[in-house]
Amino acid sequence: MSDYIWQTRLQNCRRNSEPGRQTITDVAFSWGFSSSSHFSRVFRKYFGIVPSAIHRAQHGGLPSVVTRQL
Repeated sequence: MSDYIWQTRLQNCRRNSEPGRQTITDVAFSWGFSSSSHFSRVFRKYFGIVPSAIHRAQHGGLPSVVTRQL
């Protein structure tokens, strides 16, 4: 059950990182993370990439990002 909750929170954080929305830290805090570094470590564990790379890719900073799905 715990893994399901973590996965759901992380999927929602990833969705909320869409262009024109909140910063990565704001997204993490809005989904109950109290530390940006902890959020980044957990996000990288599940997706295989740090959240800032996805955020940059969605804002045109990188041509494409391949991430693994949960």
